[in-house]
Amino acid sequence: MLFVIFYDFEKRKFNFNIFKINVSLNHEARMDYFTSLAGSFLSEQAPQRSIGSINRKETDIEKTYPKSAFYKKISFGSGYNVLSVKPSEEFLVFDVSEDLVLPVRIDGWKIFEQSSNKGYEIPKAIGKTLPTISQPKNTIVYPGDKIILSSGFSPIGQSLKIHKCLGYREQFQNFNPIIKASCPTPKEEFLRDAAFNDNNRVCQLFVEEIPICTAIRNAENLPKKCINFIQSVFTEEACIIRHHNDSDFLLSEWRLYLNQKGNLWNSKKAVILLLDEHNKLVDHLIY
Repeated sequence: MLFVIFYDFEKRKFNFNIFKINVSLNHEARMDYFTSLAGSFLSEQAPQRSIGSINRKETDIEKTYPKSAFYKKISFGSGYNVLSVKPSEEFLVFDVSEDLVLPVRIDGWKIFEQSSNKGYEIPKAIGKTLPTISQPKNTIVYPGDKIILSSGFSPIGQSLKIHKCLGYREQFQNFNPIIKASCPTPKEEFLRDAAFNDNNRVCQLFVEEIPICTAIRNAENLPKKCINFIQSVFTEEACIIRHHNDSDFLLSEWRLYLNQKGNLWNSKKAVILLLDEHNKLVDHLIY
């Protein structure tokens, strides 16, 4: 016989229970029994996903979908937003492993949600933005890259790899999540080639106060040459022309867009799969 006393936090009283147990059970069987018994006292108000249920789901997924050659080389990352009411704010995050031996093309891979039985292809993207008009091509990711895949539409009409001049767009268009301000600093730009006589450093002092990645529309009370310099340098287009050949022009982050008008992942419980071009499993997200 086993006598158990436990405290019921909801009713605020002690409960007394008697259980019969087979004393001939070995140590491992007794541990399993007591673990199960303890679990029966857990409040239903604080449900927890058991490790066993996750493992069973993972096993079922792997039985249904054979593993890709890139299994876990590109994986779901943290910081995703799958419960937004707006498709423009709904996104998934993927991390490309540093262990990836060679770059891999991922446009044509699929994001698949099991409960809805719907899939969406990863789009082509602009790999490097140039001074001339850039067109989407194969989306080729490299070791260490991060991919943010949004459900909605691109604020600039294209999927692309982030470059260090793109921060100028945040002044007029909203990216979600926000684009990191990584433009060359105004002071660096001024010292690089401000080819005019800056009496008393009036222009330089003004430029050094300009926030990074900010286009200035009005610059009154400055010499005309200074105004011309500011308006011709501190724009995204000018930044791309000046810096597209820099070794650090491209950042290790992609912004890809599925161009959907409605939410895709707003179910409270879902299993989302990343499948390669052969419908083989690369990774999955259970939430």
